Amino acid sequence: MNGLDKILRQMSAIEILKQAISLYKQNLLKFLGVVLPGVPIIIFCILILTGNIFTISSAPMPKAGEMPTEAVYKMVPIMMLIFFLMYFFSTIVAAAGMIVISESILGREIKIVDAYQKIRKRIFPLLGAIILTSVIIGLATTLGLFLCILPGIVGWVYLSVRFGFIAQIVMLEGEGGMGAMKCSRTLIKEDSRKSLMVIGSVMAATLIAWVFLVAGNVMATLFNMVMLTPLGNLLSISALILIEPIRFTAATLLYYDLRIRREGFDLNILAEELSAEI
Repeated sequence: MNGLDKILRQMSAIEILKQAISLYKQNLLKFLGVVLPGVPIIIFCILILTGNIFTISSAPMPKAGEMPTEAVYKMVPIMMLIFFLMYFFSTIVAAAGMIVISESILGREIKIVDAYQKIRKRIFPLLGAIILTSVIIGLATTLGLFLCILPGIVGWVYLSVRFGFIAQIVMLEGEGGMGAMKCSRTLIKEDSRKSLMVIGSVMAATLIAWVFLVAGNVMATLFNMVMLTPLGNLLSISALILIEPIRFTAATLLYYDLRIRREGFDLNILAEELSAEI
């Protein structure tokens, strides 16, 4: 098994993050290849956000007890679209990445195209879970951001951790929609602190990339330095592409860890579930 079978063991949060970074370095080109099909989605979302950045930054934030302004209402569907597309991107990529990692652990090589072919067989349960989860996370985060930025960020982190295993559960356990969300929530409870440390650490890097994107575009707009916008967008796109493999690798390793803790998950179970059909 070239040592990868040793990944299936209980680890601390630090060990999981170190192992995720190690796998990322060893499989950099392959993992980036997993992310590549979703890059147009990232570009599209950033272009939408960039095109509406001045509206977002200039919209007055409602005070406590006040109704949101009309500009805020107009931005809600745009933010919801961005959340759905980005959640769709990260979940599909995580599903393909989990397959690549799992096959490697079993001592088998798999092409990226074949990993995405496996997703096609479970696309409807996966889409159901993506739609439900993105609506919940998107609404909570969007409303929290407009009412007072910090609650939106806290809500995004909390719900993203709570539903952090949607891709893994759909692909390995055959659950979909509400079932996948419930299983993810239950599994996270096995060790909520470790889950928050692992998933939250990677999400912090993603959040920084988005903050720099928004802040850079706002500054470019306010100080009439629009020429800097394409450069800022390019840097943000590159950062998100580079972060995503660490994100799905860490989530997959954490998923293995928690299932080992709960049910003695091992190579035999992994091989059986990976080859199962819905």
